[in-house]
Amino acid sequence: MTCTERLEFDKVISLIAQRAGTKRGKHAIEKLSPLNEAEAIERRYAFIREGMEMETPPLYSEENLSAILTNLGGGDTLSPQELLEVAGFLDFLRELRNYFTKNDRWQYLSSLVSSISILAEEKQKITAVVKKDGEIITGRILELEEKLGDSRQRLRDRLGKGVTLRGGRYVIPVKAGKKVDGIVHDISRGGSTLFVEPTDCVPLNNEVEIAAKGIEQEKKRVLRQLNASLSKKLPELKHNLDVLGEYDAIVAISDISRRKGWQIPEVGDRFLRIIGGKHPLLQLKRDVVPLDMEIGRKFTTLLITGPNMGGKTVALQTVGILSIMAQSGIPVPASPDSVFPVFDEIFVDIGDESSIETGESSFSFHLKELKRMQDRAAGKSLLLVDEIDRGTEPDGGRAIASAFLEVFTGKNAITIATSHSTALKFFVAGEDGMQNARMETKNGAPTYRLGIGFPGESLWLETARFVGIDDGLLKRAEELADKNMLKTEHLLRELEEEKGRASELKRKLEEREKNLENQLESAQLLRKKWGDGVERLKKERKKILLEARKRVENLVREIRESNAKRESIVRIKREIEQELKRELGGMKKVETEKRVKNHNFRVGDAARIRSLDVVGRIIVITEKRITLQVDDVRFEIPPESVEPVDKPREVRAESRHHVRFARNRELKGEISIRNLRVDEAIPQLERYIDDVWLLGERNFRIVHGVGKGILKNAVWEFLSKDDRIESFELAPLEEGGDGVTVGKIRL
Repeated sequence: MTCTERLEFDKVISLIAQRAGTKRGKHAIEKLSPLNEAEAIERRYAFIREGMEMETPPLYSEENLSAILTNLGGGDTLSPQELLEVAGFLDFLRELRNYFTKNDRWQYLSSLVSSISILAEEKQKITAVVKKDGEIITGRILELEEKLGDSRQRLRDRLGKGVTLRGGRYVIPVKAGKKVDGIVHDISRGGSTLFVEPTDCVPLNNEVEIAAKGIEQEKKRVLRQLNASLSKKLPELKHNLDVLGEYDAIVAISDISRRKGWQIPEVGDRFLRIIGGKHPLLQLKRDVVPLDMEIGRKFTTLLITGPNMGGKTVALQTVGILSIMAQSGIPVPASPDSVFPVFDEIFVDIGDESSIETGESSFSFHLKELKRMQDRAAGKSLLLVDEIDRGTEPDGGRAIASAFLEVFTGKNAITIATSHSTALKFFVAGEDGMQNARMETKNGAPTYRLGIGFPGESLWLETARFVGIDDGLLKRAEELADKNMLKTEHLLRELEEEKGRASELKRKLEEREKNLENQLESAQLLRKKWGDGVERLKKERKKILLEARKRVENLVREIRESNAKRESIVRIKREIEQELKRELGGMKKVETEKRVKNHNFRVGDAARIRSLDVVGRIIVITEKRITLQVDDVRFEIPPESVEPVDKPREVRAESRHHVRFARNRELKGEISIRNLRVDEAIPQLERYIDDVWLLGERNFRIVHGVGKGILKNAVWEFLSKDDRIESFELAPLEEGGDGVTVGKIRL
């Protein structure tokens, strides 16, 4: 069996196909299978996303159209009713294309239906001569029907009330033996009555027959003409039917997704994350406890343990079926923040498929499946193994299972296995790249929730009691149980707790290191701005002097051209230069005096660094230097380079044109920019951050999704350049993980 068969993907497909309105749509759904390229999956999801947004999409239901076109291609003549069905099909296609042409929201669906050939001329030809009741009407037919009606009426008038039809001829009943001049067309069953066409009525009967045959021939001619015209357009008709099938499949998938609450997840990353996942088939039967899981970053191998009937196998099946659905471009019953890699291959070893006919044991079949995984699995594979140590004695099963888990982990394949083996739990706890998980319990009963980080207990005694095993037998089993087993479980739990504390400490250290790097980058940015400001002032002063000298030279040139004496020119030039120096020096002196005059700074005052146009808090004052604290950076500068802030306010490293207003409007708690391009997302993000800051909010939350990380990187680059941002980081897993960035505004 294939992995799709073992995971019952065909049943999910059948469930979706029931929503299709056309045979081609059902067939398109039945052909769905996992795709190997993220771009192809995203493209399929783009169509589904638009379909899910449409509240009342145009629908068409056909039963016989495929057969009709097949008959047309085989040379059969379509009946009037079949022609009307083709006309109805063409009419729907026209409405469908007009619907998407008038609405520019549906980019992908519009591109799909844009290839439809309307064939308006063929549709008009049909409806012009074939009426809704299937009757064919042309001018020639109307003319012949008028003649036919006139001839029939004259016959009725001549033959009287007893007139009847025999062999298409109008006749009268005559008693046998009575002589009448005419042609006998029939005799009654008893032989007492003859049905005679009077001789003088033969011409009129001929007129009736000729008119009737003329009408029939005209109808056949019209049908031949219409069929010939449609036959020439058969390729376009078949293409239209194919497009309608694709459209119908999209609408069917979108419809069931909307009704069942299925969502479009992120696709294409290396790790697997399922948030609120439910098995689509179990979802139909009862309330399902959602599955939360992440694997592929800190570890690639997950061993699930816990009680029998606790949901271990269902967890495996849920991971498998959701992965196949996502990779097939079908929305999944899970949060849209879930992430699914594009697997090269999915391996499934669930259940016992050993064969009595071949004499193959369960264990040998199981080993062959594990070997197949060993031979073919790679870094982009998903391996799902139920009871990995099953089929043989415990020690041997544990040893083989451990060896295979080592191999799978070394291949970086995402591996999820289940077991009851305590020794295997210990093995996983001590290995890099592996993690224990458990199906949680409450008061000894399963809750069907998966908890990652701790191994589960088998609860063999509770399970046996639950299914009705005799208490006496259970008591004896408890006496025979290995007393060291409970100690082992306790030690294993302590080991996992220690491992969890170490992981948390590592996370905090990494976060602290990241914050220090951000602070260093901020300091370097401010220092660069300081240097740029000083350099800018130097260039401005130099520019002033050069312009002044140029004005002097121009003035001297004017004097020379007026024939002044050389001594006068030199004297005037010298005087002008001296005056210019005095003016510049005086300007500097006034500027300096203005800066230091009446500025009795005190520690704690807010002051602005002129050259950088940033505001800081004074922390040290000496005779020649003032030290300001700006965010995480200190500046020691001369007093003349500092000016007081007119009105005390919170210190912010911002330019003077950034003014903070209270705005009377409602602010959303988060912004979602998933599925937007970078050039679309950043302007929206900038407005959102402005609103958060202007309204004096402290926290912000940005939903950008995971995907390939392009949008997240753009968001982080933007935040890192905004000096209003104090800090930002990825949200915890339960709040969105890699798909969400949270942070704080600097107050």
